Amino acid sequence: APKDIDVITPLTDITAHGEPFKTNQGDRRVSATVQNQPGSCMVIQNRRQLNDDGSTTNGYWIVSDSLDSLGAHVLLAQGFVREAATARMVCDSDIHTSKSFGMVVGRYEPTEEIQAQVAGGEGTSEELVKTWGQNRVFDSVAIPQLINVLSKKPIAVYSGFIVLQSSGFSALLEPIKIGVQKDTSQLNLLSAFYFVEWMLFAGFAVFLWFRLVQDERDRLAELEGETVAKPKG
Repeated sequence: APKDIDVITPLTDITAHGEPFKTNQGDRRVSATVQNQPGSCMVIQNRRQLNDDGSTTNGYWIVSDSLDSLGAHVLLAQGFVREAATARMVCDSDIHTSKSFGMVVGRYEPTEEIQAQVAGGEGTSEELVKTWGQNRVFDSVAIPQLINVLSKKPIAVYSGFIVLQSSGFSALLEPIKIGVQKDTSQLNLLSAFYFVEWMLFAGFAVFLWFRLVQDERDRLAELEGETVAKPKG
């Protein structure tokens, strides 16, 4: 497997549906050939969009279901919107009705914990919950919870979801920007730097110890020489 998380890798090369999510899969750029599922649009509230200056903006993610060529479900975080009304407009339009398969590229992320849904609470959208009830507005991308809404029977599903790097199926969506871990190659270079640095420190310490020992030997030899040179009286 590539060490650089930015190398685009087919999703099926690093995992399979039903397999648990592994730590080294987080933030990996993956590709998948999928078919969007009409009527599966859901809103995830309390999202934070990462801005270029490091600040964040509150808003909503649009998430939908898709099927890959093996018939397994993979959830797609399609994009970010700032207002609840825009989120409702995108989902109500249900324009992602293409029956054809297409390739998507994005970051593979683990399922989130299920959060209690409380309409009108801090950061929640009472407007959305009143319009749709609890079955289309969620507080986290908790895959078991979302899949349970989409299907009442067991289905094949991936344990992670894909955050698309394009703006998804609607021009109203902004591409989702999230913080990602440093890639492994960067970490390896940093580790190599620290290794060399500590080796230099260790070498200097050995050299200093050797010099101190040598100086002590020279001092003792000099004293012994002076003793031998003194006449006996």
